[in-house]
Amino acid sequence: MAQRTLAGMFPEHFGALSNVKRVHADEYGWPERLTFPDLLRMYRRNGLAAAAVNAFKSKTWQDVPVLRVTDKDDDLSSTEEAVADHLARIRFWQQFAEADARSIVGDYGGLVLRFADDKKMNEPLDKALGINKLFAAIPCWQHQLRPSEFDTNTESETYGEPTMWEYAENAVGSDTTSAGPRRRFKVHPDRVLILSRDGTINDRSQLEAGYNAMLDAEKISGAGAEGFFKTAKNAPVISMEDGNGFEEMARGMGIDPSELTDKLNEVVKAWASGFDASLLLSKMKTEFPNITLPQPEEFWNICVMTFAASMRIPFKVLIGMITGERASTEDAKDWARTNEARRSGEIVPAIMTLIERFQKAGTLPEGAWRVEWTSLLDDGPDAMMARAKTMSEINTSEAGEVFDVTEIRRAAGHPAGLPLNDEEDDDDE
Repeated sequence: MAQRTLAGMFPEHFGALSNVKRVHADEYGWPERLTFPDLLRMYRRNGLAAAAVNAFKSKTWQDVPVLRVTDKDDDLSSTEEAVADHLARIRFWQQFAEADARSIVGDYGGLVLRFADDKKMNEPLDKALGINKLFAAIPCWQHQLRPSEFDTNTESETYGEPTMWEYAENAVGSDTTSAGPRRRFKVHPDRVLILSRDGTINDRSQLEAGYNAMLDAEKISGAGAEGFFKTAKNAPVISMEDGNGFEEMARGMGIDPSELTDKLNEVVKAWASGFDASLLLSKMKTEFPNITLPQPEEFWNICVMTFAASMRIPFKVLIGMITGERASTEDAKDWARTNEARRSGEIVPAIMTLIERFQKAGTLPEGAWRVEWTSLLDDGPDAMMARAKTMSEINTSEAGEVFDVTEIRRAAGHPAGLPLNDEEDDDDE
């Protein structure tokens, strides 16, 4: 009873006796609930959030995939080349990558596909024969593309999925962030591709887990910047000597005593405006406060490491070079594995969904189409040449052919099939 009474009278001292569960969000200044505008602001204004999203985008989309229907070792067929050339011409994969980045910021991102099929956007996709019928892909933020109708038939294969979308042009940000028309129109699901970790709109922003850490890093860097600014500014503290009153000083300056403070501020401001200015104050003592700032790097690093862990990004990959140290080889390999897994688990399934839709509409011809993408785990050119050199040296040291020419060329990253010199000579005869 006494403890409860003390807790009621002095909650700041005895509150823990009656309530051991504190709301950390209130104490530390963290938002209890996150909205999409919060996450978008963090991405646009916070360097850590932007660096993380762009790191995923640049690594995952280090190169673009190729849609294949022939065997892997075959050269691109004329159909495959036509598909690759058209997608490159309309910058399809760049727009896909942008939508992918937006899916990291929001719960999901989207692509609105535009076809030349003589249909309205709210109508099902008609037969659009040929890849050239696809003429644009528009990346969308979560707030730009929202479901407006759902399949409520419990016996349907698409139960619970959107049956109609609403697309809002220039719907993200304040009214002053973009110009142009502001239209809203319905879009049929055939013309929408959703990007998220599970391919639905029920995912969560990947920035959410590390949001508090980013806020703390902002506080530390902002407080440090403000502290350094105030130290550099270093306005003087003026005190009067005994026997020197405000009235006497104001009378000597020919002003009213109520104007004395403003007049002194003008004098100090004029003095602080240049190195060659002097400060003359009669019978007044001027002192400059000594401000000692702690080194914020250690505390800031803790916040950044927490955020990097939440995003599965190695610390040095996220920040870049620190004190002359680059990310280690192991960090680089781990980062490549993370993005390779992201490709196979998130991006490729989304592309396969798109392929099925393209085939249904006749945009791609029938066949077992697949996604061919250079592995992020492959060695770079220098490492491949070094491996080929080692294989050649082994052949020399063993006084025999341990590795044939084809194996060595493939290890170096070059095509295996080249005619031999003697065969070329025979052809010339």
